Amino acid sequence: MDKLELLQKIKALAEMGVNGEAKNTQIILEKLMKKYGINDAEIEEDKINIYPIKWRGFKSKALAIQVFFSIIEDDKTRYFFSYKNRQSGELHCTSAEFLEWQAKYQFYQHHLNNDLEIFYTAFIQRNKIFGKLTQCEESYKLTESDLQALLIAESLNKHDYTLQIEQK
Repeated sequence: MDKLELLQKIKALAEMGVNGEAKNTQIILEKLMKKYGINDAEIEEDKINIYPIKWRGFKSKALAIQVFFSIIEDDKTRYFFSYKNRQSGELHCTSAEFLEWQAKYQFYQHHLNNDLEIFYTAFIQRNKIFGKLTQCEESYKLTESDLQALLIAESLNKHDYTLQIEQK
């Protein structure tokens, strides 16, 4: 990574930061710009780079693409999907856009996984897909996510499985 690219990334962090984080990053940016003799006009240059990305599974791929489109305003010409390897693609964007994508993708991936776990628990509860309970602890306490799952379970459609028997 060259000096200009590093400064572009630091500038992007300074612009996206909140309160003290933004101020501190701005101070670092100004010191580095002075040290390397680079001005604002050089940093502002919106050079499109190609960034390879990887994902695991459909939900990760869909989330990666959705987050990218939210950043570049649905300019689908700047995304490339490799058909040879269905677990990778490329983002054509500036370094600032890529930094924003990385941060948002990690954030939303974490929360998506948590919410899917709650949804899975709710789905199991709603459809009563569990074994026979032989013993129940009286001291069992519901966690916050257990309560969320139960609330979601009430709003889900119940799916009744009926055995399909052929008649002769």
